[in-house]
Amino acid sequence: MDNDQFLQGKLISDCERIADKLYSGDEIHARTLWNKSADTIEKILHNSRGTQFEAELTDIINSIISSFSKGSICADLIKYNLIPKLYSLTESVDNSIVEFDNYKLLKSKSGLWALFDKRNNYYLNSLYNPMEEAQIRANILYKTSQKSFCIMGADLGYLPYSVWEKSYHSIKITIFENDANKIEWAKKYGVLDLIDPQSLNIVVDESVERLFDLFTKIDEETDNTGYYISQSIAFDAEGSTFDAIRAFKDNQFYVNEYSKMYEVNYQRNKLNSEGSFDNFVEFLKTKDLYKKVDHCLVIAGGPSVKDNIEAIKNKADDYFIISVNTSVKYLLSEGLCPDCVVVMDPTDGIVPHLEGAQEQLRNTPLISESVSNWKYNELYEGPRYTVEISDYFGKHEDTKYKWTLNTTVTAMALEVAVNLGAKAISVVGADLGYPDNMQYPGVAANKKDYEQYVLANNGEYIGTSNMLLRFKGEIERIIQSNEEISFINLSKNGAYIKGAFRGKWWEKTPLTGEYTEYVSKLKNEKMLGWKEKYYLMWQMIIKYISCGSSEENAFWNEVAGLFEEIKAAYINELEWAPQNASKQSNLVVLMTSDFIVTGDELSQKILEDAYKLRHNSGKDVLIINTSEYASGEKVAIENSVIPEKSPELFDKQDVIYMGERYAYFQMPENMPDIETAKIVMDQLADIGPELIIAYDPFSLMMVGCNKFFNVESR
Repeated sequence: MDNDQFLQGKLISDCERIADKLYSGDEIHARTLWNKSADTIEKILHNSRGTQFEAELTDIINSIISSFSKGSICADLIKYNLIPKLYSLTESVDNSIVEFDNYKLLKSKSGLWALFDKRNNYYLNSLYNPMEEAQIRANILYKTSQKSFCIMGADLGYLPYSVWEKSYHSIKITIFENDANKIEWAKKYGVLDLIDPQSLNIVVDESVERLFDLFTKIDEETDNTGYYISQSIAFDAEGSTFDAIRAFKDNQFYVNEYSKMYEVNYQRNKLNSEGSFDNFVEFLKTKDLYKKVDHCLVIAGGPSVKDNIEAIKNKADDYFIISVNTSVKYLLSEGLCPDCVVVMDPTDGIVPHLEGAQEQLRNTPLISESVSNWKYNELYEGPRYTVEISDYFGKHEDTKYKWTLNTTVTAMALEVAVNLGAKAISVVGADLGYPDNMQYPGVAANKKDYEQYVLANNGEYIGTSNMLLRFKGEIERIIQSNEEISFINLSKNGAYIKGAFRGKWWEKTPLTGEYTEYVSKLKNEKMLGWKEKYYLMWQMIIKYISCGSSEENAFWNEVAGLFEEIKAAYINELEWAPQNASKQSNLVVLMTSDFIVTGDELSQKILEDAYKLRHNSGKDVLIINTSEYASGEKVAIENSVIPEKSPELFDKQDVIYMGERYAYFQMPENMPDIETAKIVMDQLADIGPELIIAYDPFSLMMVGCNKFFNVESR
């Protein structure tokens, strides 16, 4: 970009900031910014020497200088005299448009280029001043605690440059882009080249799915990092990736929009707290409540609380009852006081859930998230304890307790039970939809909120929203990550929660002689997808082998039929074809769904085959453990078996047999994940193996490879 053009556009943005500083009474910083802008103003005056524009601009500048100590008077001169004059200067600038296939570049009012997406009829930058727009976003998104900042979508580089400038060049910027052309445009027409290359990392991948995976991986693994996703990337996403990106975009501004509220809540809650979760546990022990935590009952806010209230009251003494804030007043109206209350919402809307109930809760402890609403916490008269889950103030290292940054208080309440050491957790009111067209106990739902329909525990479908489905995913992840705990869903008409028992036939282990019938029913079950069926198929194989049943031929025939159905669904979803047509190598791949170094006959057989292939046939050998054994989408099943992988093999690149090293790759334990499978098959396509030897007839990875590679089953 032309340097004069950039400085002129930046000057307009700086003048907006100077006016804002003066309006707020911050004359010192306003003067500092003004002095920094002096060279650019002088250059503009020099370039317009002898014109009417120079005379008018000089008069405005002199008026500003003479009134700088007059606050808002000077600010008005800058905002309503100087800035319009600077914009008028750009009217004479060449306004030519640069056309590309899917995009075009055009000049904004400030003279800076803006990018337009023709496919979606969408301007990716402001048509007045893209730099000012980026600076406003940087003010919202950048925090001084951040060491790095990740951006999906270059968009001419205004935002990364603004974040870099705001950090006084201290931050590392990573840009994720699915179109390499946009990186070149950001350098040629935008401001990307103004960022020090030492501070900039650029990742380009045409697959938005892979790009988003890399982006979120940094989010999960890196502390003190800021994030932003451009609308240009959202447009290119499809399916589940589009939903995930949209959720991420919503959240990135939700968190920052509420940042000031969070700050107030955080500071006020610190003053009102009796201590941490450890202090809460000690409180329970003094009240002799801790002996009940083996079986916790989490009461969420859904309508099924009312349906179950009599059963809850009858067994109240057997549970440690944890209630979310929305259900407390209803429980009290039924003569039932919970053992603790959990709250996390930062807004004032939760205060009515407590008003009028303070006296009844005077002896009941409150567990509040650190940025939950301060008014609720101050109104609460019982003991108050705070846990820091929100990452707004930086991620908190806590190896003693499990806390996840979730968006629903029900998930937080479940984690309270987990951290108390519960062996079983029952949950009621986690309906995650609108059973019987109800939203809360006694409150009807608005059918306009029905964005989707979800399978309920009674086999019917109930209306739900995208937000509630997000909550459902959060609850299911907590259940999956705590497999040692039994989760029981007491809601009959609420949404089916994977991993929480609700009396389904597949949740119980079949008796000896019932395995064939079980697999047959599994094949015809409409409530379960292919991933759930794959997991349950493996569970039945494991349990069948260990029980010594005599159903031999019938059982294995049913398993083979079930696997054919799973295989068809998997292939339909896989939709993969090799990107490269490399020549076949001298490599033989030995593929198994479970590989253990010691004490396993099949693993020993694989190592022996690897040795023979190397020494008898002169082949290179790669062993791949697809990690599919007892994998899949976890669902509830009695006494489920999750075979332990050998920890020796994790992250290792080879195994040793007969004193020799053999290349080894262990796929992650989220298999059979479609995207992971595609990545591995892409790598195999690059290598071009001569042969893949598969040792497992029920491997979906083998099924995917069989269509494009030479595969031999053993």
